[in-house]
Amino acid sequence: MKTIVYVDGYNFYYGCLKGTPHKWLDIVHLFQKHILPSSSFGVSSELVKLNYFTADILERAARSPDSVSSQMKYLRALGLTYPTRVQIHKGFYTLLPMKAHVMDSGDEKKRLRDSPEVLVWKMEEKQSDVRLALEVFQDAMTGVADQIVICSNDTDIAPALEKLRAHRPHIKIGLVVPTRDAVRRPNKDMAHLADWVRTHIRNEELADSQYPNFIPAKRKGVTKPASW
Repeated sequence: MKTIVYVDGYNFYYGCLKGTPHKWLDIVHLFQKHILPSSSFGVSSELVKLNYFTADILERAARSPDSVSSQMKYLRALGLTYPTRVQIHKGFYTLLPMKAHVMDSGDEKKRLRDSPEVLVWKMEEKQSDVRLALEVFQDAMTGVADQIVICSNDTDIAPALEKLRAHRPHIKIGLVVPTRDAVRRPNKDMAHLADWVRTHIRNEELADSQYPNFIPAKRKGVTKPASW
């Protein structure tokens, strides 16, 4: 089956990669060798395209000094190794001050309006979920794939899958929950629309799907970030 994969980069990083030695990930290899063969159909899947949805890290909000440069290196690695099969879609982050109520740890039943307010920074990723949903629906309607695989557990994508089921019922839908264990349950709104669900990704699969430390190129190659 001609298959297109859609990866929510934010969900994937925090569910599978943060705090691990597996950030230098060949994500196409991961899906082609490990994820797609584990579906329940018993037929081969050809990964014709992988859509990766992300947003540029804000330097003033980055947790590490090399967060911005490391992300740039990784996105360049994807582009060098899969110039035609991987497409990167970028949303953006907003960082704004806002008031939030402080929970009373001694009285968790205290009403929200009775709790004091403090000023906090709130960072949000914008447009990535919308872009993912639109790409899914467009690809389904244009008939470029027999199967679509969503790697996200965000319920905002469910309406697009409902439309897909209504208008293109023959297209298979796979759902991959971006986590390294089976504790995080699949979103019910999405799972019931899928033909198959992968509840987690194993550490050994991530370890087997790493890029080499240096990826050569005609002009300038890219080296794995030292902190990774």
